[in-house]
Amino acid sequence: MQQKEMGLLGSVQRIELVPEPLIEVCHDIEDGVLLCEQLSKMKRYLIADRINMNPGNYSRAMATGNLCVNRLFDFEMTCKNLAPLQVHAKLHGYELVPIKNANRIAELEAELMRLRA
Repeated sequence: MQQKEMGLLGSVQRIELVPEPLIEVCHDIEDGVLLCEQLSKMKRYLIADRINMNPGNYSRAMATGNLCVNRLFDFEMTCKNLAPLQVHAKLHGYELVPIKNANRIAELEAELMRLRA
């Protein structure tokens, strides 16, 4: 007898980039953290549980938008968006580009340099 593949019991959500107009209104990383939580539409106690944080400590951290950097990755994965990372990149003058597009951008920049030479 051959074993069959087990089906998924729910949908798998992808981690999404936040639309640029929402990122533009964020002035600091704390705004990005609060935006990330708001866009997730999850209850605070669920997020706290999934990132292994005491709900009271999580609530205090979110009151100031000052989430520990060690938990930021898990927080973004739980909330299913990259708002804090996008805000951080924007503050330093960068823009996030998915890896699959990064190779194409590098090729086009190399071609542009060749044409300028």
